Amino acid sequence: MDLFDRERLWTARRLSLRVFAKPAPDIISEDVTVPVSRVPEWHGASYRSLTDTNLQVGILAHAGDGNMHPMIPADKSNNEEWGAGHGRI
Repeated sequence: MDLFDRERLWTARRLSLRVFAKPAPDIISEDVTVPVSRVPEWHGASYRSLTDTNLQVGILAHAGDGNMHPMIPADKSNNEEWGAGHGRI
């Protein structure tokens, strides 16, 4: 991979964060390592963990090594919403 391609990938990654910022003014972000063989199971469990809230989760990942970055858009000024998003992933 040359420098141009590397910069394009990093630009895409940085821009992807904006997608998570659209639904709410703040983001609850985690850094989770999951055994690669269990990524699909963890992915489903992450979404199910928020079913009793109005929150959503999006995941940026280095899926090849199990390094996952779940992001939950939430409003930090809304105590109920912000509290509901913590500890779910």
